[in-house]
Amino acid sequence: GEPTTAASTFEDSVVVVERRPLSSSPDTGVHSDDKDMDEMEWQEVQEKEKDDDAWDDDDDDDDDEEDPTTSGSFLGKTLAKATIDAIAEQNTKLQSPLAAIAVAFHASLRSDCLGFSCTGVPEDPSTLKGGFAPPVRELPKTQFLPPAWDVHPQRLALRYRKAGTGAMILTVDLGGGGGANGDDDESQTVTVRWQAASSKEDPPSQTLSFLLGDHINLDSWNAALKTSPTVSPALHYKSLAVLLSNFCRTFDLGTIHEAAMEEPSQASIPTTNDNTTTHNNNNNNN
Repeated sequence: GEPTTAASTFEDSVVVVERRPLSSSPDTGVHSDDKDMDEMEWQEVQEKEKDDDAWDDDDDDDDDEEDPTTSGSFLGKTLAKATIDAIAEQNTKLQSPLAAIAVAFHASLRSDCLGFSCTGVPEDPSTLKGGFAPPVRELPKTQFLPPAWDVHPQRLALRYRKAGTGAMILTVDLGGGGGANGDDDESQTVTVRWQAASSKEDPPSQTLSFLLGDHINLDSWNAALKTSPTVSPALHYKSLAVLLSNFCRTFDLGTIHEAAMEEPSQASIPTTNDNTTTHNNNNNNN
């Protein structure tokens, strides 16, 4: 009897404690669900940063694009190159900055882009003998300018024609400020007209005006005149592409699109933000 009772008492006093397996790392208080949430939030932050970078890249690309209102349209740049090439090829030298402006338009009109042929200088009705004008002939390709085209320093006029367009007259006038080669040229206004030879409209419905100093470097021009009676204009143009873009836009002479350059059509070219102005005299009269 007695040992058996002692053994039973001992067995009743044994307390079994279940041990948990020891973790290889201390408990940080962060459960797996919390870790998953943190990882998802971090991924979202990374994606947002990538999106922000993408927007920044797009902004940089926009900044790199040229503004046609300050650099000229594609057509204007093409015509500017054609103008400089023609002046160099013909070794053209001029006496006045107004003549340089007229030559820029002249070379552009005769270029392959616009396709006009020059037919000389418009006749002065007061000088016609017997009331009959002499026959109109195109200048040969080897002749860049007609004779005696710049005898009037304040007003230059040239005549052109093109299939489907008829005879046209380009007039470039200088007004205000000093003389044709004076110190006050910077403030002088150039007015450009382009109209049908048969038109009786005076003034024409569209004109283009700008300051002479906007497109000719008058300091370098006048300095060159001190060493020679004539000047090659190619080195003295300013914003030539912008000037020719405005010329084409004002008189509907071409398109700004590169794909359409082989056969120019009437289209609008963005206006510039210089002192160039287009006048619609029909609207002004209303």
